Amino acid sequence: MASGIEVESGGSQDQGQKQGQQPGASKNKLINRLLGPGSANNPQQFVADLITQQALMVAGTEAAAFWIEPSQDPEAQFNLRAVAHIRPDGSPDEVRQAAIRAFQDLVKPCVQQNRNGAIHIESPGEVIDPQFCLVTILRAEGNPVAASAVITRCRDLDLAHQRLNAMELVAGLFEMYTARRKLEQAQVVAANHQHVLQYGTAVAPARALSRRR
Repeated sequence: MASGIEVESGGSQDQGQKQGQQPGASKNKLINRLLGPGSANNPQQFVADLITQQALMVAGTEAAAFWIEPSQDPEAQFNLRAVAHIRPDGSPDEVRQAAIRAFQDLVKPCVQQNRNGAIHIESPGEVIDPQFCLVTILRAEGNPVAASAVITRCRDLDLAHQRLNAMELVAGLFEMYTARRKLEQAQVVAANHQHVLQYGTAVAPARALSRRR
């Protein structure tokens, strides 16, 4: 059970950077890796790569991402449709489905409140570092369209907040991705229109000549 949402309100900082590494260089490598050639063609793969990167940055043990979709149920505000799930333990499908449902329960309050969160996962009798579910809202043109979540162990809430900051850095690339994808789609449409226009311009004189004959 979750004990409630703790929201990180500070600026983003990559807590996983190696000592002495330049933040700008690290961010550029991350952008190149996630926004490289061809990434716009497969949103599902991009989201899977994004949560993989988030999990690596925060020493995550499991991660999931969901599209936020309108609900047909008038009592529900939205649906969370799973788009990616990382659980590297070879679990059977029924275990994975149960894990996805548990993620949905953890992510839902963050989506309802439209904010990122660090959620403590209570485990009675736990003697090692507690588990947290770190949730980031993924936005397109400022609107929430997806959510990512990573399970990690942290010694305390402060460290969980620091790791959430690192995840926010990666989450911000989603809006860059959607903007780029929209631009590329517009360019394809414009190119198609230009092709049609050029074809029409070339065909028109031939039709006129045919009518004269």
